[in-house]
Amino acid sequence: MKIITVANLKGGVSKTSLAVNLAFILKNSLLIDFDGQASATDYLLRETDVDELEKRNAYLMLREKLNPVECIFKGLTDCIPAVPELHKIGIEMVSEPMATLRVIDRIKKMTDYDYIIIDTPPAITYQLSLSISLADLVLIPATYDRWTIRGLSMILSEIEKSGNRETLVVPSIISQADDEKFRKIMAGRVSMSKTTIKRSNSVRNAAALGKPVSGAMASLFQELAGEVA
Repeated sequence: MKIITVANLKGGVSKTSLAVNLAFILKNSLLIDFDGQASATDYLLRETDVDELEKRNAYLMLREKLNPVECIFKGLTDCIPAVPELHKIGIEMVSEPMATLRVIDRIKKMTDYDYIIIDTPPAITYQLSLSISLADLVLIPATYDRWTIRGLSMILSEIEKSGNRETLVVPSIISQADDEKFRKIMAGRVSMSKTTIKRSNSVRNAAALGKPVSGAMASLFQELAGEVA
């Protein structure tokens, strides 16, 4: 079983779409949504009543009210959903370091899955640190702008604290010209995917419909899945 954490401190880089579509492509996958904004949850479970989501979710799993298996919703890909209460989980878990270790152990024992993919909040939070600690691979979708290098440095620092997990930066929502500039600037600093997730309305449209991306974009996600599998 391989755990892939998708992380970035900046929004607007298709982090959630990347996580969800990898879960669609990589067979026998579980997606865990640790972002209190619940974008991945809305992508996958838009038809599920909020009352049902509040009964079993990532927050209750982290608080040890439920086991991970009890929080799974079945669908196009299995999912442990997020709820807004995740925004306060860091404060609540400060005094319970052993609880974090127990949760890590329980998730790592979910070996019925070949892949667990974790969507994280775009900030340095308890959930991000936990997700990095869990990860065999950290994927960082990143666009090219003046804050990119700063943001990457910060998240790479968080990864170093967890023992230098395998890391792959994925150029995302980016033009061909900016992709070339980005790769040139980052050469030798960090590993980068061969695949570039280009700017496309089809990613946004697929998310709005709660479906996998299609067409040329689907091929790009398939290529990326081949790199990380």
